[in-house]
Amino acid sequence: MSYVVVDGVRGSVAGASAGHPSPRIVLPDGSTRALEAHGLVLGIDGGQEYAESHAELPPGASLVLYTDGVIEARRDGELYGDERLDALLTASHDLPARALATAVAEGARGFAGGDLYDDLAVVVIRRT
Repeated sequence: MSYVVVDGVRGSVAGASAGHPSPRIVLPDGSTRALEAHGLVLGIDGGQEYAESHAELPPGASLVLYTDGVIEARRDGELYGDERLDALLTASHDLPARALATAVAEGARGFAGGDLYDDLAVVVIRRT
């Protein structure tokens, strides 16, 4: 489970996660960083607390949410991982939101030779 709240007027993002990868923020210059949102999967520990993280989303920046099937795409036992994802986001940062989401999905599939063993979903929100 993951949730994010985007305030497009203020340019702020808040989010928390229960076992989901941290969303990436892609700034207009192409630099990337994680919206640090970590927590155990729901139902593992009834006392688990889920801290909310906050970040700025300036005009032209994108928020990229994705399932673990992206970063856990495998080729010969090697994971696609955060570094490859960030490199792809940097190289593709100026694409429209839909095209950026497609590039992320195709990047993971291409790395894995087309065969994914986990779910893959990508949502891109661009602040205009």
